[in-house]
Amino acid sequence: MTETVQKRAIKNSLVGLFPFFINILSALITVPVLLAKWGSETCCVWLALFAGYTMLQSLDNGHINFVSNKLNVLYHKDIPASRDVLGSSLQVFFY
Repeated sequence: MTETVQKRAIKNSLVGLFPFFINILSALITVPVLLAKWGSETCCVWLALFAGYTMLQSLDNGHINFVSNKLNVLYHKDIPASRDVLGSSLQVFFY
Protein backbone atom coordinates (compact mmCIF):
# COMPACT_ATOMS: atom_id res chain seq x y z
CA MET A 1 0.00 0.00 0.00
CA THR A 2 2.98 2.31 0.26
CA GLU A 3 3.66 4.50 -2.73
CA THR A 4 6.95 5.88 -3.84
CA VAL A 5 7.60 9.60 -3.80
CA GLN A 6 7.69 9.62 -7.59
CA LYS A 7 4.21 8.10 -7.88
CA ARG A 8 2.77 10.60 -5.42
CA ALA A 9 4.46 13.46 -7.26
CA ILE A 10 2.98 12.29 -10.56
CA LYS A 11 -0.50 11.97 -9.03
CA ASN A 12 -0.28 15.44 -7.47
CA SER A 13 0.94 16.91 -10.76
CA LEU A 14 -1.95 15.35 -12.63
CA VAL A 15 -4.42 16.69 -10.07
CA GLY A 16 -2.79 20.12 -10.40
CA LEU A 17 -3.29 20.07 -14.15
CA PHE A 18 -7.07 19.85 -13.76
CA PRO A 19 -7.57 23.49 -12.64
CA PHE A 20 -5.09 24.60 -15.31
CA PHE A 21 -7.19 23.07 -18.06
CA ILE A 22 -10.40 24.38 -16.50
CA ASN A 23 -8.95 27.92 -16.60
CA ILE A 24 -7.96 27.51 -20.24
CA LEU A 25 -11.42 26.24 -21.12
CA SER A 26 -12.99 29.11 -19.20
CA ALA A 27 -10.93 31.67 -21.11
CA LEU A 28 -11.74 30.04 -24.45
CA ILE A 29 -15.43 30.31 -23.67
CA THR A 30 -15.68 33.69 -21.94
CA VAL A 31 -13.46 35.84 -24.17
CA PRO A 32 -15.53 35.35 -27.35
CA VAL A 33 -18.75 35.89 -25.39
CA LEU A 34 -17.41 39.09 -23.83
CA LEU A 35 -16.15 40.34 -27.20
CA ALA A 36 -19.54 39.75 -28.78
CA LYS A 37 -21.51 41.43 -25.96
CA TRP A 38 -19.21 44.29 -24.90
CA GLY A 39 -17.11 45.07 -27.95
CA SER A 40 -13.34 45.11 -28.16
CA GLU A 41 -12.60 48.23 -26.08
CA THR A 42 -14.66 47.32 -23.02
CA CYS A 43 -13.53 43.71 -23.23
CA CYS A 44 -9.85 44.74 -23.36
CA VAL A 45 -10.26 46.96 -20.30
CA TRP A 46 -11.97 44.13 -18.44
CA LEU A 47 -9.25 41.64 -19.40
CA ALA A 48 -6.51 44.06 -18.31
CA LEU A 49 -8.18 44.63 -14.94
CA PHE A 50 -8.71 40.92 -14.45
CA ALA A 51 -5.08 40.19 -15.39
CA GLY A 52 -3.90 42.74 -12.81
CA TYR A 53 -6.11 41.20 -10.15
CA THR A 54 -4.84 37.71 -11.00
CA MET A 55 -1.22 38.88 -10.83
CA LEU A 56 -1.74 40.42 -7.38
CA GLN A 57 -3.51 37.29 -6.20
CA SER A 58 -0.61 35.13 -7.43
CA LEU A 59 1.90 37.30 -5.60
CA ASP A 60 -0.15 37.09 -2.43
CA ASN A 61 -0.49 33.30 -2.68
CA GLY A 62 3.25 32.97 -3.30
CA HIS A 63 4.03 35.04 -0.22
CA ILE A 64 1.61 33.02 1.90
CA ASN A 65 3.20 29.76 0.75
CA PHE A 66 6.70 31.11 1.42
CA VAL A 67 5.84 32.25 4.93
CA SER A 68 4.06 29.02 5.84
CA ASN A 69 6.94 26.87 4.57
CA LYS A 70 9.50 29.05 6.32
CA LEU A 71 7.53 28.86 9.57
CA ASN A 72 7.35 25.08 9.33
CA VAL A 73 11.11 24.85 8.93
CA LEU A 74 12.10 27.44 11.52
CA TYR A 75 9.64 26.50 14.24
CA HIS A 76 11.48 23.26 14.95
CA LYS A 77 14.95 24.83 14.74
CA ASP A 78 14.80 28.46 15.82
CA ILE A 79 11.62 29.79 17.43
CA PRO A 80 12.79 33.44 17.66
CA ALA A 81 13.56 33.42 13.93
CA SER A 82 10.11 31.98 13.23
CA ARG A 83 8.60 34.89 15.17
CA ASP A 84 10.54 37.30 12.95
CA VAL A 85 9.17 35.62 9.82
CA LEU A 86 5.64 35.79 11.18
CA GLY A 87 6.14 39.45 12.09
CA SER A 88 7.38 40.26 8.59
CA SER A 89 4.30 38.58 7.12
CA LEU A 90 2.08 40.79 9.27
CA GLN A 91 3.93 43.85 8.00
CA VAL A 92 3.22 42.80 4.42
CA PHE A 93 -0.40 42.10 5.32
CA PHE A 94 -0.99 45.59 6.73
CA TYR A 95 0.73 47.44 3.85
